[in-house]
Amino acid sequence: MENNSKLTSLKSAVNEFDLGGGAIQDIINIKEDDLANTSIVQDGTTSVSLDTDLLETAAGLTLAGSDNTIEPASEEFALGFDITEESNFIFNFQEGFSPVGGEIEHTGTVNFESVAGDITVGDFTIGFDPSRQTEDISGFFVQNTVDSAVGDGTILFDVGNPENIEANESKLDLENSNLLVSPEFADVLQSTGLSTDNLTGADVGDVTVNAIAESLLETSANCVDWV
Repeated sequence: MENNSKLTSLKSAVNEFDLGGGAIQDIINIKEDDLANTSIVQDGTTSVSLDTDLLETAAGLTLAGSDNTIEPASEEFALGFDITEESNFIFNFQEGFSPVGGEIEHTGTVNFESVAGDITVGDFTIGFDPSRQTEDISGFFVQNTVDSAVGDGTILFDVGNPENIEANESKLDLENSNLLVSPEFADVLQSTGLSTDNLTGADVGDVTVNAIAESLLETSANCVDWV
């Protein structure tokens, strides 16, 4: 089947599946010639290390534990978060790495103790918003999706520029990025009295994404088989 036929099949078939409205629109916007060089995240691990001393002294957050986490990519990291099949992040790798749209979904939560009470964040979403990009910020962000004092849907961190990016048909690696306190999280910390300072941009850890991906050509064929 030619690429344009596969693209037509994919665009019609994705409407039968829960890829999310944004992901469907992103697929619709893909040019036919780019389809062979475009993949979607399926699985993998996101590894995180946190500057627990800085979080405690500057934000009043004491790490108390974690739930439903997995082994990180290496000993350099403290926690690993499973990338789930609900992920629909699409990227092009024809000339380096270019985000198309969608999100990388995770399971796993982190628990903190504070003077405001226990705080849990997690089941993180990593998304991309070009309007958040600066010289030092990649445009990726980490969003909390559990109901807690921080707020379901609050963006916790902006992700700094990765030291290395490897993107191809079968994988996406975003390696060794700084975790920077977002303006939204900084507002929460100040409004709850956990911090007297505006911590926007504070470097409180590192993150590496090692995602398994699948070509949209393969996804197209699978969708056609399922319909």
